Amino acid sequence: MPLLLPCKDSSAQGILGLLGEHCPAKEVAIAVQEAVEHLEALHDESRGEENDENDNIRSTPAQLITLIQLYASCMSSSFLKSF
Repeated sequence: MPLLLPCKDSSAQGILGLLGEHCPAKEVAIAVQEAVEHLEALHDESRGEENDENDNIRSTPAQLITLIQLYASCMSSSFLKSF
């Protein structure tokens, strides 16, 4: 997930969507938590530094939105599987 999350490629986002729908919810929740911690550490490191915008890397807010969608997807898939 750490390599796919910042990638702007639609295929990477599609793979993340599949992970949310088909992987065990517990594993996705752990991976999302680790990704949030990683983003937080990157944010803390970059504070006070000028950032060179890279066209191939998604913004931090966009990555957080993807993580929220991934978490929601795994939870709804897990909920539906329980019935």
